[in-house]
Amino acid sequence: MNNLMVIDGIEVRRDVHGRYCLNDLHRAAGGEQKYRPKYWLDNKQTRELI
Repeated sequence: MNNLMVIDGIEVRRDVHGRYCLNDLHRAAGGEQKYRPKYWLDNKQTRELI
């Protein structure tokens, strides 16, 4: 299994359980403060999803 995905030139790693690295996803999203992993639960879309 390939554990590496590339989004807009940013490598997004996955572990052996198939989980994506949130820090890599943050960088791929543009690295804005509001998209930092620690603010994930504060995001309106995340709250609506949950």
